Amino acid sequence: MSALQIQRLFPYQAADKARGEQFKLKRWGRRTGKSRDSLHCSVVGHGPTDENGQPKWPGLAQGKHVLWIGPDYTQLSTVWLEEIYPRFNGADGCETNENDMSAWLGDNRLVMRTAKRENWKAMRGMGKNLGGVVIDEGAHMDLEGLLTDVVLPLTLDEDAWIIFGSTPNASHDGHVDEEGAKRTPSYFNILCEQQIKGEMPGWCQSHHDARSNPKISKRAFDRLVATYANQQVKLRQEVYAELLRGGAGFAFPELDELVHQALISPQPI
Repeated sequence: MSALQIQRLFPYQAADKARGEQFKLKRWGRRTGKSRDSLHCSVVGHGPTDENGQPKWPGLAQGKHVLWIGPDYTQLSTVWLEEIYPRFNGADGCETNENDMSAWLGDNRLVMRTAKRENWKAMRGMGKNLGGVVIDEGAHMDLEGLLTDVVLPLTLDEDAWIIFGSTPNASHDGHVDEEGAKRTPSYFNILCEQQIKGEMPGWCQSHHDARSNPKISKRAFDRLVATYANQQVKLRQEVYAELLRGGAGFAFPELDELVHQALISPQPI
């Protein structure tokens, strides 16, 4: 048996962890360590610490439960198998349940669920002793419906935090309004845009790509960029985590993405 091993944060991750806002939008590109950062915060908490070293926003180590939501089972399984199960399985005071995709630190539970609507009813009953919610890749799910119907009501009992870690998505995210209309861009993009405009008190946003990761060399980053040859929209969203509006591949696939596209690229916060 050994102690639970949690990945040490890189400087840009630690700076984001230290921020005091309750709701954190992490607009990070591929290979920036979104899942590891979110797991770290889920276990040890985040935000400024008090005189006793306790974080403003508690995690498992402070006696709280954490709900982790991903767009689908495939995405959640990757995080479970690479980050959560190897760390919790066999560690002192920890247990895992592979079938339920849950991990315990003592009596405190980290539970993973997909954003599929059939899970919404079950998630609604998880508010008791809930410290926080991780929404992983929220730009690729019906985030507005999930927040309105499930997550925001869950946070009320314990004044829980929410971490949104995602690459942006200027295309349809699965949400359909009351009139049956699809909306673009994703609700995650909309939240990011509103936060930049100063319309989201209590929220913060950070923006990074793989160049922030000190383990990624320039040569490796250039190789990553090269894999997106002739896929400029995906490159700008998945690698550089830029906010795009309109353009090819979104509402009108026949348009030229290099011409019919407005680009919003704010400075990192």
